[in-house]
Amino acid sequence: MIDKMTKEEAILISRWTYEGIYSLYSFIQDEETIQELMNGDYYSCRNEDSSLLGYFCFQSSARIPTLEEDAYALEALDMGLGMQPSECDQGKGRDFMMRGLKFAGILFGARRFRLTVVCFNERAIHLYKQLGFKIQKEVTHAKSQQKFYIMLKDEEELSSII
Repeated sequence: MIDKMTKEEAILISRWTYEGIYSLYSFIQDEETIQELMNGDYYSCRNEDSSLLGYFCFQSSARIPTLEEDAYALEALDMGLGMQPSECDQGKGRDFMMRGLKFAGILFGARRFRLTVVCFNERAIHLYKQLGFKIQKEVTHAKSQQKFYIMLKDEEELSSII
């Protein structure tokens, strides 16, 4: 089930920490993080047993600040996501992504989806490519100087895998 983020869920997610190179995705547990998670762009995703699986965010909340001025010039629905650290690397990514894409397609009527992913996250990039996303460009995060890919997926590609 995917639904608007609750404060309780935002607090739980703000405590998530990822190991190793993926620590980039860890949150800072503070009021600012909770407020961001509650800004209306974030949605929680629960397993069948109602446990928290992850979250999706859309629109400007799914973008990063880049050095490149035209990074998000092409019209598309920006989509971000995160899975609970204990749920990662268990083969749940494809189903999780499909749930998010279907939800976003219905909620926003999106015809094109866009993800921004750090270049070293090979496991996520591999999954996104399997789902029909293509690398559009490489950009540089304005604060961390990390390299990220902006990836696009058109609606026609989505319908072929749903």
